[in-house]
Amino acid sequence: HLFLEEFYMQSKQETVMEAYETMEAIVETESNKYLITESDQNALSAICETYGVALVIIGTDNRILYQYGNGMELRRRLTMIDFGIRIEETVLIQKTESYVFQSIAAKNDDYGYLELYGHLEGNRIFLMRTAVESIHESAKLSRVFFLYVGLGILIVSMVIVYVISAKFTRPILDLAHLSERMSNLDFNAKYEPTSEDEISVLGNSMNVLSERLKENIVE
Repeated sequence: HLFLEEFYMQSKQETVMEAYETMEAIVETESNKYLITESDQNALSAICETYGVALVIIGTDNRILYQYGNGMELRRRLTMIDFGIRIEETVLIQKTESYVFQSIAAKNDDYGYLELYGHLEGNRIFLMRTAVESIHESAKLSRVFFLYVGLGILIVSMVIVYVISAKFTRPILDLAHLSERMSNLDFNAKYEPTSEDEISVLGNSMNVLSERLKENIVE
């Protein structure tokens, strides 16, 4: 349970970092130093869709240069960060000269966000975030999936064990029944082999023994 959620959290962190690095490569070209071209905006949207992140980029005049998701909410969040307002519990993941990467748990909610914010060339600022809710949901779905897979494997294993055990125990039970009838001088019972294994050889030997006992008793 804990390992699974840790795995998803680590995977999500790597996803956000990949999204950031890809975004940075686009917006920090010379042509996008102060504005973001339409073609590059389309490329940023593709990044956000691919990595499942929301993104806002703010220019020097406090104007939104690009947004994917709720741009006004993300800008409000950047303003709170700028003024040092903290209303959520944060856990620092990584901090460099260019960005801060942290996780945020909402105050009255079990879910929060992974959040990465910082500076770009041209005195622009940005904020990228993704919901942590999907991590918990994915872990929950995975646990349910593995539970059903485990039950399926258990049922199949039990069926296989039953079939194999029946294959070996039924001939032995038939031989035991045959020997019991022979002990009661019932020589009409015969073993009917279904294969050429050692049990069938033993069954044929008991058939021969039964015939000879019958002949000796008759004589």
